[in-house]
Amino acid sequence: MADEGKTGRTLEQAFAGLAREVQDHCERTARYGEIIFTYAVENGIYRDTAQGARELAEENIPLMAAAGRYHHIEEPLEEMLAGDKRFKAAQRKLLLTTLTKYQSGEYNRHLGCILALASDLDKLVMELVSEHPLEDALKEMKRGVPEKYDPEFYRAMRSSKAKLGRVFESVREQSRAVPAAEPLIKRRVTRPMELVYRPVCEAQGETYAWEASMRFRNVKDNTLPYEEVKHIITRQGIGADICEYFCYEACDTVRRFEACGVGSKWIGLEVLPVFYNRKKLAGLLQEVFAAEEVAPEKVRLMISARGLKKLSKALAENMKECVKAGISFVLTDVTREYLETGLINGEDYPFAAIRFTSECLMDHTLQESVHYQHWISRGAEILADEVENKSVADMVLENGAVGYTGIFAGIYEREDDIVQSALRKG
Repeated sequence: MADEGKTGRTLEQAFAGLAREVQDHCERTARYGEIIFTYAVENGIYRDTAQGARELAEENIPLMAAAGRYHHIEEPLEEMLAGDKRFKAAQRKLLLTTLTKYQSGEYNRHLGCILALASDLDKLVMELVSEHPLEDALKEMKRGVPEKYDPEFYRAMRSSKAKLGRVFESVREQSRAVPAAEPLIKRRVTRPMELVYRPVCEAQGETYAWEASMRFRNVKDNTLPYEEVKHIITRQGIGADICEYFCYEACDTVRRFEACGVGSKWIGLEVLPVFYNRKKLAGLLQEVFAAEEVAPEKVRLMISARGLKKLSKALAENMKECVKAGISFVLTDVTREYLETGLINGEDYPFAAIRFTSECLMDHTLQESVHYQHWISRGAEILADEVENKSVADMVLENGAVGYTGIFAGIYEREDDIVQSALRKG
């Protein structure tokens, strides 16, 4: 009775009987296959061969789409195709041959070769845990050339990446793709600069925060540190604007890290003195966080003690207003000598964290310092810098540091490298 129930069924009726997820896969495969096939036709791939001239014709583009749509139907195809009036007899025969051979693992037909690429691309691109699954899928599939995939059709697929990408983006929410945060450099203004990041590690060596540093592009290796262009920035008076720009970029990184599963309690952003003395700094930062939809506690402004050789009323006022708005500050590069000056106190300068040099924290008499105990009593996080080996890390942690930076913790990396590393581990 079951066989009788299938008698006279059309391809569409058989397609409707497939599971929903299989239907979705077939529909996507059809769209991918049509794009690759169209490129092959337009660029004359295998046009000089009899099989190529016969199969890779413009009139067969709908046939390629049909091959993708119906390639999971296992019912007798010949009977259903015989009653299908959409295609000519020769096309029905070609479609039947393509599907039956494909289902038996034979991809010697041109349509079958493209079908294999389109179907495998969809399976892979929907399963990859990646920010850029289409690009990563294409790279992965290259390993199957020429043993599994025809080189010419693979190149056609690569060349059609933009159109394939538009198809994928329309169904991205159905995939395991990691949400991609659009890089700020594309959204705002192109400048010759970027942020690079290094980890802040806790006692067990696990990263719990990141520290950002400004880098400016060198034609040779893109790694000019700020100090080498400081004279230009100062002369042009654009330091405050640059810091504001990097605040947006740091927020962008927070969102991207969260989307990609990169662990980060906060990101510390190195700022210039001209920025933290800016009028109404708290209001400006609140606008940045609101625009980027990032919680204020996710970005900490880092201020170097080297830039605080004298008291700054503007900084004190700005810090108090910022702290009220939930914005935190970190004082860095603190030596024992600087600590003992007592210039920075917790009342006027409410830093959430103090980062000492490792040399300072390795001094066992530091615990006896009134100024050190003052910051401990205020609950400030104690961090250490210049940690280059495990013995140093162990010692500074024994002296009260909750985290450390330095070569032993990890070197500065670009945001893309950190994200890719996290996705591979995931």
